[in-house]
Amino acid sequence: FEQRWDNHRLNDIVRNATEVVEQRAMQRAEELKENLHSIFKKEEYKLEISYGKKIRQLEEKRDRLQLKCRLEPTSTNRAQLTRIENDLLKSRQEREMRIYKVRREGRVNVELELLQMYLIGG
Repeated sequence: FEQRWDNHRLNDIVRNATEVVEQRAMQRAEELKENLHSIFKKEEYKLEISYGKKIRQLEEKRDRLQLKCRLEPTSTNRAQLTRIENDLLKSRQEREMRIYKVRREGRVNVELELLQMYLIGG
């Protein structure tokens, strides 16, 4: 018994199969996204807490040095103040960069492409 496949029929089969695979992949991606969301949020929260403490300490140190600079305006005090302000800026930038990295890693992207198809006849 010989079965003939025309291009239209093959295109329909490929289109239907692609839709089914895409739907299942999107379902799985949503499940992964839901499961991973809390994990990445926890990591983000840890970074916020950790860098928040460090930044608060640097801000307090900066405030004390600013007062000291007003009372004793020496070049040494100004240099220390500049270093602390630079450390504060660096800590803020590092916090934002690490949080962005965690958010980027927490994304779930799905890309599918049908690569090959074989028709085996007998």
